[in-house]
Amino acid sequence: MDYMFLIYHDRAGYRSVTPELIADAIKDHQAIQEEARGKGVLKGAAGLGLPDDAKSIHLSDGNFTYTDGPFAETKEALGGYYVIDCKDDDEAQYWAKKLAHAGRKCTIEYRKIDHRGRQHD
Repeated sequence: MDYMFLIYHDRAGYRSVTPELIADAIKDHQAIQEEARGKGVLKGAAGLGLPDDAKSIHLSDGNFTYTDGPFAETKEALGGYYVIDCKDDDEAQYWAKKLAHAGRKCTIEYRKIDHRGRQHD
């Protein structure tokens, strides 16, 4: 079963992260990706641009509204994601703990991906 892991960080923290902390986090994420690839379970992973660079589009009553920045007005911002094939919730929790450690002070949201509406070639 594929799980999506969403990595959230404190938005204010983006501006105060040191280059050393970034380098350490990158090493940790590279190790996680190497382990997941080695087990044949990594389906995808990527970091995202800064929240200040986000754009949002909203549809309401047939009208579009465009805004700068992320959609949600929260203290946390989505910083990246992983898609990992896990046999059960216990294995998903294993990867979530590794990602939380790599992200230092972050929140990892994870849940099963529902493929029922997906079109196959």
